[in-house]
Amino acid sequence: MGSSKSCVKISTEEEEVYIYKGVVLKAGYPHIEKYMQAIRDSPKLQFWIDEFNFDLLEFTEFTITDADFFGPIDPNRLGFFKGTGKVVNKKTKEPIPAIAFNRGECVACLIIVTVQETNQKYVVMCEQLRFAAGRHMMELPAGMKDSRTLSLKGPILDEIRQETGIVVNEEDSKLIKLGKKVYPSPGACDEAIDLWLYETDVTKEKMNEMLINTFGCAEEYEKIKLHLIKVEEFDDLLDSIGDVKAECAWRRYKNMKK
Repeated sequence: MGSSKSCVKISTEEEEVYIYKGVVLKAGYPHIEKYMQAIRDSPKLQFWIDEFNFDLLEFTEFTITDADFFGPIDPNRLGFFKGTGKVVNKKTKEPIPAIAFNRGECVACLIIVTVQETNQKYVVMCEQLRFAAGRHMMELPAGMKDSRTLSLKGPILDEIRQETGIVVNEEDSKLIKLGKKVYPSPGACDEAIDLWLYETDVTKEKMNEMLINTFGCAEEYEKIKLHLIKVEEFDDLLDSIGDVKAECAWRRYKNMKK
């Protein structure tokens, strides 16, 4: 996160101007004005700008056209924001397309369980209704990164517990990071996903419990049904479900096993 010197608020008789690391932040519409200080001070926006390569891009201005908070207007509760930027390729001196929908970084985990009684390996997948897709989706356990701590491991442990009922200790050596983060839609969204792998053994009884119960965060109205897919059938499933997280994690897992 940037230092306090990177955050500037300038008041004039006409308007208040918010600046972070030299990028002027403006409200695109009058109703956005009340959000501006919280957006400027939010870890989510600051982390996004911190990650910019200013040697390649001249990023001078960002006009915010929409924002959503998870609860009250608070920097730590900023969920999503959208806007348009003034950005120039420093090498060519030409502007580049600069509309962004920002949701922050995420985590996802490829969980492979081995049933003790049969030695059969399964991939754990979560099925739930997804509004943006307008349908049921089958996906890896996943969730947004903690915008306050920027922690990677903590949130994925919470997501595994909430979405599968599997409790993983933070120091468990079987929880392995699968390479660098992936960007599913960088043309318009800053979302970056850290991929993890967790392999463990379960009893047949535990497997049946996972298949019978419903999981998810009740406060967020999540209702998740688990599917356990045999590892030898997982490639065929990937061809039909369209989950980019699973596609990337599975490829990296197989390369790691070679």
